[in-house]
Amino acid sequence: MNALKFTKSYWNSDFNTDQKRQFIAASVEEFPIKRRRERTGTRADKRQTTLHYSFIVRGMKQRVCQKYFLNTLDISQTTIRNTLRKRQDGGMVESDKRGKHVPANKLSDEMRIAIRNHIQRFPCLESHYSRNRSKKKYLGGELNISRMYSLFKDECVEKDIREEEIPKQWVYTDIFNTEFNLSFKAPATDTCDLCDEFIIKLKEANLQERTNLQQQYDEHLSEAQKKIQSKETR
Repeated sequence: MNALKFTKSYWNSDFNTDQKRQFIAASVEEFPIKRRRERTGTRADKRQTTLHYSFIVRGMKQRVCQKYFLNTLDISQTTIRNTLRKRQDGGMVESDKRGKHVPANKLSDEMRIAIRNHIQRFPCLESHYSRNRSKKKYLGGELNISRMYSLFKDECVEKDIREEEIPKQWVYTDIFNTEFNLSFKAPATDTCDLCDEFIIKLKEANLQERTNLQQQYDEHLSEAQKKIQSKETR
């Protein structure tokens, strides 16, 4: 079951609040709890109903647990309760009567640019052993998508961006995977302290310094490539 597929479908910017509620209503079934004999000394369960969650996979309804359902759609139990409270006989959900507005989940151009800029600010290393074979670059081994998104979210909070306007982690991950050719931590045999030093200096240098540093860096990469080619021809 592809959880990311369901996440993208639910948070599709073309879906309005009513459509999201209808999706939940169709995916959550409510059943009465059979009466159970109360045991002495146990607290009585006041719930009258139990909920079953499911997704449609290849035309068949596949049941999942509550935690998987909530995490996949990135929603809370409150969202479920509010939807079921508005569900009418026949399964239709009462229409959202609030004023029309741009959906909170619709990713603005500004936020998309903010995510790109945030990812680009992380220093990345080029694999000098395979520079001519791959354009992939590497981020530090101490990083991962969750850590990067957490830093992005903290930055949004510092800028007083409302929580509902901050993109979800799956959006950040999708942009990272589709718009960048990045990975985490180059293989040990691919790293070079001098390369790392050049990369850091290039990030911080002004235009005049960058030109000089880039020339030195290119010479270093050229020498490294010659050594590799020499080993390969032996």
